[in-house]
Amino acid sequence: DDIETTIFEAYLKILFYNEAIQIARETLKISVAQEKTATKLLQEGKISEIEYTQIETQRVEDVYSVVSAESDYTAAKNELKKILELKINDHIEIQKHTFDESIIYTPLPDIVNVYDFACAWNPLIKSNELNEKVLENNIKIANAGYLPKIDISAGIGTGYTTIDTQNWGTQISHAVNENIGLTLSIPIFDGNQTKRNISKAKLAYLDYEISDEELRNQLSQTIEQLYIDFRNAQVKYISGIKHVEVAELNVELIDEQFAQGLVKPIEMLDAHEDLLDAKRELLSNKFTAILCIKLINYYATRTITIP
Repeated sequence: DDIETTIFEAYLKILFYNEAIQIARETLKISVAQEKTATKLLQEGKISEIEYTQIETQRVEDVYSVVSAESDYTAAKNELKKILELKINDHIEIQKHTFDESIIYTPLPDIVNVYDFACAWNPLIKSNELNEKVLENNIKIANAGYLPKIDISAGIGTGYTTIDTQNWGTQISHAVNENIGLTLSIPIFDGNQTKRNISKAKLAYLDYEISDEELRNQLSQTIEQLYIDFRNAQVKYISGIKHVEVAELNVELIDEQFAQGLVKPIEMLDAHEDLLDAKRELLSNKFTAILCIKLINYYATRTITIP
């Protein structure tokens, strides 16, 4: 179960960085176009050398952003290879998948039902439950120290000897001794040994109950946090869409003004930086929501699906 969720999270991280690369490349294209526009404005004397350098520096930074995003993508692939225990010469192809936006608006299943089902199959809880009957029997065994004990013994013997001149068969037929014994022991004082054994058995059972409660609480907190994170990411994603739309309109307006030399390069760069930040935040909230809803469904069904 841990391996399955770990693989999914690693795969999702790869998809995230793949989309981050696309954003970085689109930003670089815009920077290249801005540099060309700035070159023309510099020649026309509408901007200074310093202002031109600001735009050129931004283009260089955007080149680095592409390289950094590609490096993060490669690192995410290597992380998945490590999880799958692939060797250095093993090649891995990642199937690209684009999640439909509708997944972020998926209604969540009832949290109590999810928790109850997860408790029914969670390996840690099930493993811990195997100890319950053993510990209950240990308490019964310890209590048995107060009960009377009956010992039964029986034996058979002969007077056969090699000194006797009679043969073995004759001796056996005349000298067979049989006995049976019954002993009843009633515990009166055992140095509190039985009492100590009972206390140890009860303490072990108490440890089990505490452990079981802790495991269930941890599972409850994990599921509840997934619901909280999903709803937060969902709200931020919805508001982030509006933020991107507004930032795009603002960039479009400022770019036109910059091309005419009506605004300074720093204003244009700030507008594009705001748009880039909005896109990155939107992407982050999108994949956070996807991860949460998929893990919630995993606890509810014990399966993970990509579509």
